[in-house]
Amino acid sequence: MTDSFIQCTHYCKNYFIQKLHLSSRYLLILVIFSQLLVTSCTINQSIDASADWTDLQIANYKIDKYRLKGSVSVELRNKSTMSSFELNKNNDLSTLVIRNFIGQEILTDDSGNILSILDKLNIKLSNKEFSSLEIDLFSILLADISKLDDYSIAVDKYGTPKRIIAHQLDIFFESYQSINNVVIPRKIRITSDDFQLTIVISVFDNMKISS
Repeated sequence: MTDSFIQCTHYCKNYFIQKLHLSSRYLLILVIFSQLLVTSCTINQSIDASADWTDLQIANYKIDKYRLKGSVSVELRNKSTMSSFELNKNNDLSTLVIRNFIGQEILTDDSGNILSILDKLNIKLSNKEFSSLEIDLFSILLADISKLDDYSIAVDKYGTPKRIIAHQLDIFFESYQSINNVVIPRKIRITSDDFQLTIVISVFDNMKISS
């Protein structure tokens, strides 16, 4: 009789633990989905699609300090990885830090040179034309085309950058967002024959704008 009671208690305990675990997973999924939905609605409502890019672009502001945060996914022919990034700018010093999914630092860069960053991510490029590529990733993250005049830039009818072609590298600005009244990219996709790099920006703060 005692053994049956203990066994029944054990089964009941396991049942409620499993139900609680399952409910927690559903709650976590719901919270994440709600955050994404709210962010998406805020972004879509905050940008005047008909506004001229010359009035929106970040080159209009002299920003001495800021922080960008978001996600980075890399797709190679045989594998894919997901990481997070943080870019801090303070006057003339900019530092990019990329961490893996458990928070370990895997890259630190203060040059902004896209070749250097790709090399630190162990992305080996087969095309020899990339050896002379000096495009600045930090400018790409803000769609600051004032610093990208050496490359072919495709814009929409309002002058908003949509694509940059640099040798065999294609850079697509897939969506934009307004954060703290400054319009910057939300999603950027960089592709070549060797890889695809997708960057999603979720935080733009700690700004200091010179008068």
